Amino acid sequence: MGFALQPDDLSPAGEPSTGASTESRVSLGTGSGGVAVPVDAACAEVDGHGSDGPDGAVEPSGKVGARVRRDVFVKINCAATVDGKLATFERAQVRISSDEDMERVHGLRSRFDAIAVGIGTVLADDPKLTSKTGRDPLRVIVDSKARTPVDAEALNSGGPGVIVAASGGARSERVEALEAAGAEVLRAGHGTTDLKLLLDALREREVSSLLVEGGGELNWGFLEEGLVDVMTVFTGGMVFGGSTAPTVVDGPGFAEGDGSKLELVSTKVLGGGVLSEWRVLDG
Repeated sequence: MGFALQPDDLSPAGEPSTGASTESRVSLGTGSGGVAVPVDAACAEVDGHGSDGPDGAVEPSGKVGARVRRDVFVKINCAATVDGKLATFERAQVRISSDEDMERVHGLRSRFDAIAVGIGTVLADDPKLTSKTGRDPLRVIVDSKARTPVDAEALNSGGPGVIVAASGGARSERVEALEAAGAEVLRAGHGTTDLKLLLDALREREVSSLLVEGGGELNWGFLEEGLVDVMTVFTGGMVFGGSTAPTVVDGPGFAEGDGSKLELVSTKVLGGGVLSEWRVLDG
């Protein structure tokens, strides 16, 4: 899949570039009016996917195709330590993002139709999954057993609604409790949530872009299924260590030679850390 990328400025919208950036750019295909379009004929051309956003990041806008499997543009966004950890081995919530990166994240959320996290993130961090700088996205919690607490912040933060993506194995009383709390419970798959079915269901609801904010198990699930278009990682200036601490991508891992191949789009110093953006080349 190819895109035409313009010079990137990944600082928060409205801030001037510091000039302390390094970009790797490609120009593989451009449609009329300079709008980036996929070169690969297998990638369908779909409105609302994957062009450079207002801060230079690769985001949904313009006329660009999502990856070959479905018509939903998927971007993983996360903050990690220098040694690739999302939290300590105690899974304690520790803020890694700088103020500048948090501003970027809130702007990013407002430009996506939906945002997804896994049940582990909900239980550990209880995030609101809202944007402070624009419209709130549809919130999606990937929770195969419907364990999301009915008083979770994500269920009680207003906005366009919440989908709990469970599996057929979720207990009926848990599903009913979540529905009573105002969530839509979607059963996708059997023992675990089928992410491909989830994207199909989101597309039926006119969702064309999904921002995935972890944790590591959910990131693994999307990458393993080949469903990711872009990854953005803010690396904060700290080290956690710990062989059991959650990482950017957890799960069983790929066998030798089977890992996801990425292409560097840009890097930039941002508020004491480094923001890097990667195109996923295969899947």
